[in-house]
Amino acid sequence: MAAASHTPPLIETARFTDPTDHALAVSGLNQQYRQLGPGRFKGQLDQLVGNGTEIYVESMNLPMQQQGSVASGSQLLGLALGDNKGMLNNEDTSTAVVHLGGGRSFDSHSVTPPRFASLLISDEVYASYEEYLDAPALRSSAALIEISKQDHQQIEKLFEAGLGLLNGDSGSPLTASTQRLLVEQMLDGFFPILARGRKLPRTDLTHWSYRTIVRRCREYVLARRGETVSVLDLCQMLRISRRTLQTSFVETAGIAPNAYLRAVRLAGVRDLLRRTALKECSIADAAAQFGFLHPSKFSAAFQALFGYSPSQVLRC
Repeated sequence: MAAASHTPPLIETARFTDPTDHALAVSGLNQQYRQLGPGRFKGQLDQLVGNGTEIYVESMNLPMQQQGSVASGSQLLGLALGDNKGMLNNEDTSTAVVHLGGGRSFDSHSVTPPRFASLLISDEVYASYEEYLDAPALRSSAALIEISKQDHQQIEKLFEAGLGLLNGDSGSPLTASTQRLLVEQMLDGFFPILARGRKLPRTDLTHWSYRTIVRRCREYVLARRGETVSVLDLCQMLRISRRTLQTSFVETAGIAPNAYLRAVRLAGVRDLLRRTALKECSIADAAAQFGFLHPSKFSAAFQALFGYSPSQVLRC
């Protein structure tokens, strides 16, 4: 086993009113969040960081689209908590454990407000536990591993124990030694479950196509952010029917294509406003860059999605 470090673990609980801030606060992931449902965003992140490991639990009040990659030199193990419904890299996460290796990209959609927990481990620490638990075959560059409902509940309990330590339920200070013991207990529970699980086969070509359609539409719209892209444009670009397009978005994200793509564009405006000063880019200019040419309609759509007006966005 790796020698215990004397670096004190860092325990943090943070709350957010902007999905971009929430995404950036998660150590070890290079990611962005896009709000898909209407209302003011509220997010909470509980995380423990130190000694080559990170335990974190995230919760958000609105359906989200998450996109990014795991930092190189790391292994990510995680799962959705409760009855959350979502997809990761074209596969259903409701009965699976996520296992992503460093450098691998991910693209997920939550149909319900997400709550999930993850354990991020450096390759060095991960390898030491693999050897200790005699499970080197479980190393994976990218996998969704299907598990039973009972095993899913067992892993949730492991994270509840970790979250309890984050919240100080142990009654004693959290030290590097305590954190190391916690991680060891979690992996000692994780690995047998992973060994019993199976990697989900990519045989559902219908659903694979649905996720691919959504991804390609999002990329197409963002690449032409100053244009007004219609549903017809997307159907012609992909050579699919309107019905197929509609089904793809409803099955993947739970909303119609126009609503999804409008949310993506509105998120783009908000992020542009956040990183530019008013003298550099007016609200109208930012909106126009993402195809919103009618100020009143844009403001109404922005307010309806985020719960506040464009003028209330904090500028740099």
